[in-house]
Amino acid sequence: MRSRLTFILRQKLKPQIITASLTSGLIAGYLFSKYKPIIHAETNTSVKVGERIPTLPTYSMSEVAKHTTQEKGYLFSKYKPIIHAETNTSVKVGERIPTLPTYSMSEVAKHTTQEKGYWIAYKDGVYDISSYIDNHPGGKLVLKSAGKALESCWKIFTMHDMDHVYEILEEYRIGNLPSGEREVNEKDLEKIIDLFQYDPERLDGKENFFIRSSRPFNAETKPSILVSSFITPIEKFYVRNHMHVPFVNINEYKLEISNEKSTYTLSYDDLTDKYQSYTIISALQCAGNRRYAINNEQQGLARGAPWYVGAVGNARWTGVKLRDVLESFGLDKEGKYVQFFGLDCETPKRCYGASIPIEKALSDDVLIVYEMNDETLTRDHGYPLRILVPGTIGARSVKWLNRIIVSDKEADSHWQKFDYKFLPSSIKQPQKVDYDNTSALQEINVNSAICYPASNDDGNKVKILSVQPNDEDIKNKKLTIKGYALSGGGRQIQNVQISLDHGKTWRQAQLEQLAQPFMRAWAWTLWTYHIPFNDLPSKPFDIVCRAMDTHCNSQPDTPLVQPNDEDIKNKKLTIKGYALSGGGRQIQNVQISLDHGKTWRQAQLEQLAQPYMRAWAWTLWTYHIPFNDLPSKPFDIVCRAMDTHCNSQPDTPLGIWNILGLMNNAWHKITLQIDDKFLKKD
Repeated sequence: MRSRLTFILRQKLKPQIITASLTSGLIAGYLFSKYKPIIHAETNTSVKVGERIPTLPTYSMSEVAKHTTQEKGYLFSKYKPIIHAETNTSVKVGERIPTLPTYSMSEVAKHTTQEKGYWIAYKDGVYDISSYIDNHPGGKLVLKSAGKALESCWKIFTMHDMDHVYEILEEYRIGNLPSGEREVNEKDLEKIIDLFQYDPERLDGKENFFIRSSRPFNAETKPSILVSSFITPIEKFYVRNHMHVPFVNINEYKLEISNEKSTYTLSYDDLTDKYQSYTIISALQCAGNRRYAINNEQQGLARGAPWYVGAVGNARWTGVKLRDVLESFGLDKEGKYVQFFGLDCETPKRCYGASIPIEKALSDDVLIVYEMNDETLTRDHGYPLRILVPGTIGARSVKWLNRIIVSDKEADSHWQKFDYKFLPSSIKQPQKVDYDNTSALQEINVNSAICYPASNDDGNKVKILSVQPNDEDIKNKKLTIKGYALSGGGRQIQNVQISLDHGKTWRQAQLEQLAQPFMRAWAWTLWTYHIPFNDLPSKPFDIVCRAMDTHCNSQPDTPLVQPNDEDIKNKKLTIKGYALSGGGRQIQNVQISLDHGKTWRQAQLEQLAQPYMRAWAWTLWTYHIPFNDLPSKPFDIVCRAMDTHCNSQPDTPLGIWNILGLMNNAWHKITLQIDDKFLKKD
């Protein structure tokens, strides 16, 4: 979706405290005069700030000093009025509820099967999570805690220590533990072996990152840091770990390469000494980057870490070509997929794993990496070896690489089979999805975000944001906006545009990007736009950015539409059409809307089984609309398609308008009126 930055401006030079709501992109809460921002601007001005206001209550500094926690709020003084920053109250979880029945831990322990249900305990609470299993971000991993207390698991995986997790858990509350059993469960924590104690030290974590979880460690780069340099420094590059960081003895390390018939091994020195090294500059982005915006739209229904805009980075990677290694063992002419497994294992048989199509694996730029920005990989980034699959979601670039397998099947891991798949917006119950027939995400889609101006506070939480323009902006009477843009599959960013009027008109941003070969544009693009102060309105307004790549893939205006779960009736109007994409990308889904895009319905697809990135044939689609769903007056039917790389159609041609009228791929619409005799209700 497009990234949005909300500003609030004032014409008069009168101090104001303005609270802005969280929006897609960066956060609001700016105060401007007509010609220059006036909050925190250290310039000569007639504005009276921080002076006594007789109509306001009085607070002593000792009272101000008490407000330094999220629960009590934050108060500030000195050169500005006292501000109370809105905060979310903590969710009460596992507390005793007198009106609920009591179940002992021995009773909880009996509920570990589908027939009896899956029960767990936490603090003083008992929960039946049977209906939640398929919605759990870790899938059936949650069953390891069935019949037990959650404390032992959550002591290790502290990513659960978040309000929205507690809210979900309390939805499944069925009872209380007897008095004293909570204390027994908490005492058992002393027996837990903490694998995370061997994680690397992260001294600059809070300075450079918004930390999403500590165990496993997941942290995204602060927005202003992202756009401060074209190459993201290692210590400022986002970290996405699924489990603990393994400790590797390099003298004993072996990389295993195999197929169904043979197994080979390479030491670290074998790999670095026997194969030619290559270096590429490539961006790497978590598939969940900007998930927070979808959560805002769906009230937290999207599962996974609430990434803001910083789960992305751009680095110089050095290693050997995967193709060269496979060729050296004669493994390059068989199999449909190449699987990768890391050393980050929960059990010896359950390690993080992913796979990519063999066609991608044998391309020029998929590397087995041992250096990042000309330095040996750090432990957080995969030491001693990791795979780099440029232009593809970060989940496929497996860290702490242990095994490479050439196979006719995708990796048999939770993260390949269930976790990184794109489900259409019409799907509300993921547990009912046929995952075996749903494509695994590979290439990233086109994306952009606004990163400057920015706050040092977490973009997901901050409610008030003040900005001090730099000297250059004040001199030129312009507000500088900066951000990044990138696309998948080696497609270069063609343009980034900025709008101040909700997409009615657009302005072209300046791009900073590498000259890269066709379909091998792996590095990101940084962009800048300078808005004249005279163009800034006095009332609240949004700044929106959008990007388009060289294949005219653009960003949609919103992240979601609501599903329609109406049953299919026997009387139906048949709608048919076609869908296709370029570059060999297969069509993943086609959706139909009867209400101008407010709700969508899934069409049936007729398509060939085609090799990865060689899907040259079109897709035919069909949808049957129940007569009972058809209005009696003229109405529009709209269709839209999405390919396997999540490239979708824009809602109107405005975003791709060009003087020659080329490459229009906006939603297609037809207007119908149905004969009344077909619309009689049963």
